[in-house]
Order: sequence, then structure tokens, then C-alpha cells
Amino acid sequence: MRKVTREIPQCPLNEENVEVRTGNPVKQILSAIRKGEYDLVIMGTHGHGKLGQSIIGSVAGEVIRRCSRPVMVVRLPEYDRDLKKERHDNSDVGTDTHRQAA
Repeated sequence: MRKVTREIPQCPLNEENVEVRTGNPVKQILSAIRKGEYDLVIMGTHGHGKLGQSIIGSVAGEVIRRCSRPVMVVRLPEYDRDLKKERHDNSDVGTDTHRQAA
């Protein structure tokens, strides 16, 4: 959130709008939607493998099925997967060379 507000100062995000909840993700998301009376719900999802590319994640899918508001699902960047791949690809590189590349 802080990165977004630095890059886009006119963005209406602020720390007062952030909620952290525990429990069943679908129930908590639907509760927040009802409480906030939102016009549109935007959710991020990660695709995991070929199966993940063809279906929406279980939380996002359940929110879509149960939500009375329109839901837009956005595929999130795969930083973790790319980082793991990079580490694997460089696993045989010596420490000095690896430091120079970084």
C-alpha cells in the first residue's frame, strides 16, 4: 500500500482503510464487501501450473459465486516463482560471481 501511494499520490489508499482479519478468507471477504457497500470487488490470484492457468483460485472462485457485487480477478505477478527459478538457475555459480551479478 505504501509503495502504491508513493508512486500514485492521488490514490485514495491510506492506512485507515486497511483491515486485517483472521478466519475463513471467503467469509471474511464477503463480510467486508457487505460492510463497505462496494460497487466493485477486485481480487488478485496466483496461477499455479497448468491447472492454475485454466481455473481461478478457490478463494476467488468462491467469492465470485457468492458475491452480490461484480468481481474482477487480476492475475498477480509471479515474483516468488521467478525468484526461485533464478536461484535454481544460478545454483552452480560461485559465490564471487553471484555477488557480482547481484
